[in-house]
Amino acid sequence: MDTIKNEFQTQRYRQFTFETNDPMLSEFLNEVAMNNINITAYLQHREIIGPNFVQVVVGTPTTQTERDINLTRRILKLLGIKFCEYDVIKVFGFPPVTPGILNTLYGALWCKVKVRSMVIGEETLIYIDVDDIDQALRILRQPTLRRCNP
Repeated sequence: MDTIKNEFQTQRYRQFTFETNDPMLSEFLNEVAMNNINITAYLQHREIIGPNFVQVVVGTPTTQTERDINLTRRILKLLGIKFCEYDVIKVFGFPPVTPGILNTLYGALWCKVKVRSMVIGEETLIYIDVDDIDQALRILRQPTLRRCNP
C-alpha cells in the first residue's frame, strides 16, 4: 500500500508528559477526577524498576478547553510533579474497525518527521507526538498519503 486516499481529519490538542511514582500518580488521577476533568488519551509505562512514564491528553474526544489545560497544569504544579506540555495531533474521521490506520499514518510520517509516540484514545482517536507538528500536519492534510520507502 504505497498511497492511500486521505479521509483523515486532524486537530491540535495539548498533551502533558511526566514521570512520577505510584502514590503521586494516584493522587494526580484523583485530583483530575475530583476536578471533573476528562482524560481522553492516556499512556502509562514503567520498567521493572523506576518511575511511571505518563502521557495524558485531557478534555473530551471533541473538545479540549482552556479550563481542562489550566486545571491540569495547576494540579501537576501543586503536586510538585515536573512535566512537559506540548501540542500533539489528534487524528479522526475513520471508521473504528478500519485495519491499517496506524500503518498508514506512521508510514506517511516516519521518514519526514520524528514520530515520538502514537497513542490510541477514547473513541479510537489517535494522538501523534512528533518533533515537527507543522510539517506533520502538512503531510497529514494532503489529499493522498504516500508511504515512505525504507
